[in-house]
Amino acid sequence: MIYFLLLPEKISDYSNSIYEVGIVLNFIFFIWFFFYYILQKIYPTNFNKLNLLPVNYHNYGIFLIFIGILIYLIFFYINQINIFDAFYNPLATRFQIISITGGYYFIKISIWSMLNGFFFLLCSNNKESKFQKLILFMIIFLLLFPLGQKYNILLLLFMSFVIISQKKNFSAIYALPIFILLIIINAFLTIYREMNFFGTSNISLILNEIANNYELLIEKSIERFDWFINFCYFIQNKDLMDISFLDSLKNFFLKFFPESLTGINKPHDVNTSITLLKFGNLDYGTYDFTPFAEWYIYFSYPGFIFMPIISSFFFFLIEKKIVNNKNHSIFWYILYFNLFYIHIAFIGFNKIDNVEIIILIAYSFLISLIYNFLKKLT
Repeated sequence: MIYFLLLPEKISDYSNSIYEVGIVLNFIFFIWFFFYYILQKIYPTNFNKLNLLPVNYHNYGIFLIFIGILIYLIFFYINQINIFDAFYNPLATRFQIISITGGYYFIKISIWSMLNGFFFLLCSNNKESKFQKLILFMIIFLLLFPLGQKYNILLLLFMSFVIISQKKNFSAIYALPIFILLIIINAFLTIYREMNFFGTSNISLILNEIANNYELLIEKSIERFDWFINFCYFIQNKDLMDISFLDSLKNFFLKFFPESLTGINKPHDVNTSITLLKFGNLDYGTYDFTPFAEWYIYFSYPGFIFMPIISSFFFFLIEKKIVNNKNHSIFWYILYFNLFYIHIAFIGFNKIDNVEIIILIAYSFLISLIYNFLKKLT
């Protein structure tokens, strides 16, 4: 509907599949939410406000922020990345980091440490000054900005609002303007990094372009919904993809082993395969064609029936465990801070994001072990 009203030209190439896509998506969401509703009726989740963390988590938050910044600076120094130049071209910096073996996940651990440390500070009962929190917020924001990853900045802003609103009992009426603000910020970050990447490093010129071209702002604001367009492309070309479920799972697990050990080139995940089918190259990375594309490839139309049920059930279990974190477990708090249950709302099998999810779980477990170890020492 958004594309129909604002950018009808973006869907003009998919007029043959638009109605099928509409029916499929509505059916999937209906099945998912209906089953989730039934589960909540039988085993209701107690959505109390987030329990404030004990004071001693405050010091651990400071520790995590320090570790995150240290990893960040060491990575930039070793790989000779100029942080000041990165501000002028964050997208190129992102590609440079990805091109370094293990670079993406190395810097991801740094980001997780900084963000989770700050969220622990916000949740803590410690009465440290608001000025201290503001300074740390600005430092983390500035360090995230040149990385070319909008999601991390939006997560910092969104979770800060969520935690503060839970502590201050803000009315839900604030949610809508904050959501709109985040969409606008996302659009600005998109325009900023793309204009820098294609040669414009003058901030005033970028701001002037945004001010005088509201259509560009609208286009970038709804760009997060491009998965809809991508899914339209898949439905229109769905019979060109032939990947068995078992082969896809095997290909996914091969990603965890170096090619020198297996002697096999790391196979593409499903999104990458469809991206290559559509564009013929990966010059601008891999596009998201949604887990729904996988469901059809493996199970045809029946996948649109039983996979939403499985996804809804798994989401319910994880959400229940995260929300009812009665023991103040560091492990579950970190998953909560990183919106883990949102990432697994619709299960995908062979997608690169699953590697990050597995590493996040391992990271959360390790951070929890380190905390328990340090707690015994003190």
